[in-house]
Amino acid sequence: MAGWTAVVTVTRRHLESQGQCGCASPRQAYVARVFRCTTFHIAGLTALLASSCQTSPKALALPQATLSVGYERAAIKKSEGPPIAARLMELFAVSEAPSGTPVALAAAAIVSDRGTPFRGKTQLPTGSRWLGPAEVAAWRTGLGPRQPWQVQKLGAATAVLEHNLVTSVSVNSAGSLPTLQLQYAASGLRATLSTEAPDEPTGNAIDPDGRVAHEIVVLGDAIGDVEPVGLFVPDVRVAGGGLLLLATPTAPPTSAAVAAATDRANRKITSTADSNPVPVAWRVAKQAIGERNRRPALLAVVAPLQLPRIADLILASDEPLLISMTEQLALVDSTVENVGWPVEAAMWQALIPRMERDELTPSMRSAATRHLGAIFDDASTLQLLLKTTRDGESFARGLLEENLAALADRSAAIRVTAVTWLRGKQVEIDGYDAMGSKTDRRRAVRRYLIALEAAREATEQSSTKAGR
Repeated sequence: MAGWTAVVTVTRRHLESQGQCGCASPRQAYVARVFRCTTFHIAGLTALLASSCQTSPKALALPQATLSVGYERAAIKKSEGPPIAARLMELFAVSEAPSGTPVALAAAAIVSDRGTPFRGKTQLPTGSRWLGPAEVAAWRTGLGPRQPWQVQKLGAATAVLEHNLVTSVSVNSAGSLPTLQLQYAASGLRATLSTEAPDEPTGNAIDPDGRVAHEIVVLGDAIGDVEPVGLFVPDVRVAGGGLLLLATPTAPPTSAAVAAATDRANRKITSTADSNPVPVAWRVAKQAIGERNRRPALLAVVAPLQLPRIADLILASDEPLLISMTEQLALVDSTVENVGWPVEAAMWQALIPRMERDELTPSMRSAATRHLGAIFDDASTLQLLLKTTRDGESFARGLLEENLAALADRSAAIRVTAVTWLRGKQVEIDGYDAMGSKTDRRRAVRRYLIALEAAREATEQSSTKAGR
């Protein structure tokens, strides 16, 4: 109170020395000025007290974590692939969630080995995000000025990427952070998130035995060779924040590092007597029950194999055909090299009985027409192609030849279907009219075949000269 008395006294003396200040009387001027001055000093004193009592936030102090990098042989063997590469894996604790895409939206499929193989949401904590190259770059840009209470580096490790290995990065004692698996596919580097079933339930998706189900999240977009990616998962130890795992391209690994990774993968095979060579997604597809589970489970199998024809057929299939596809998939050996063609052949094989009985639904007929052309309802020709072809490329060539032959068919509908399919494959036959005369149609097809054969011979001759 002594301080406030001094302020008021000084203000009154100052006003008396200054006169009326435009008010009706000196007393009124004094009261008005004292009120304003007192209000000003109260506000200033309050701000001063608040600033003097404010303390710096506590720095993040999570225990350091160990990043474990594991390797295993890819279930689908490839004779060649992209160059061997490496990724720097870094784990941070962050006080604020970075920008990114929700994991459920970034996923192409979510597969679980409990009763429901596919669900529209993941069992990862709400707020989990997948960071693409732009989000990672934006976060790193602001890394320098961040304070200790905003970010804490918990650990780092280097992971080797090789086209016949599956690289797994897990974090010991890191809350709900899943295992990040990186593997090369035909479309590039693919990422999956795998949650293991712990010994104690954590309150997430609990299976009948009281354990968290093993879940695999297949992320949709391929990762470029020089593109960094990241995963953010909320953590109860960081209020409003969580854990951020970044995978950044780094210098290629040494030959010793590649040899060590390959040796670890080989030792894992020999040390696990009861290891199951069938990929988890395949096992889930075989055990799926119900159309809403079978379709996404089958899509999760074919997506890494880059089989667009079969993906379209699966989307158009009804429940009986999905069951038949699952049965045919069970007959395929997942360990053979270039397993994509055996899987595609099995899916087309499942369609043949329905074609023979003329039981294709409108959607199935449309999908078959898009990919088979004029033989969309010719079960015997399709069966012959499946038996005589060894891979997807030869199957495509066989389809081309069958549709070229169909241009001379007696049925106008077949001819129209064939020419439409050929145009979709960028095959144009000059002078051909599906509704024209028989002589004109044959002449146009003959000219095209002669020109095609001449082009093939020229290519072979050029290859022979180049090899000398």
